[in-house]
Amino acid sequence: MDPTRPENVFVCDAGYRITNSTAQYHIGADWGGYESREVFRSKTGAVDIAGGDDAVVAWEYKRTADHGAIVCIGSGCYDWYSVAGDAGTEYYHANIAKITENAINYLKQ
Repeated sequence: MDPTRPENVFVCDAGYRITNSTAQYHIGADWGGYESREVFRSKTGAVDIAGGDDAVVAWEYKRTADHGAIVCIGSGCYDWYSVAGDAGTEYYHANIAKITENAINYLKQ
């Protein structure tokens, strides 16, 4: 993380290769998405926790009496893919492990 900009968490550097596999919900009516975040929450039962104006890329299904909580991280930048020998472009890749650790610790509460 950049301590001067704590709202930004970088997960890849220039030149880093990722597969950009995503699982996300689109916000907006232009390609079959949800018209608003409120509609997303209402229809899915999930709480959006990350994304921009037009997509939800991370969300949580809250714990209930019947099941535990689930955190889904579907952003393309949340990617474990790493090409051997790309060590010079993996400066921020450790942040992915930290995000995962934080999500697991959150779910254990």
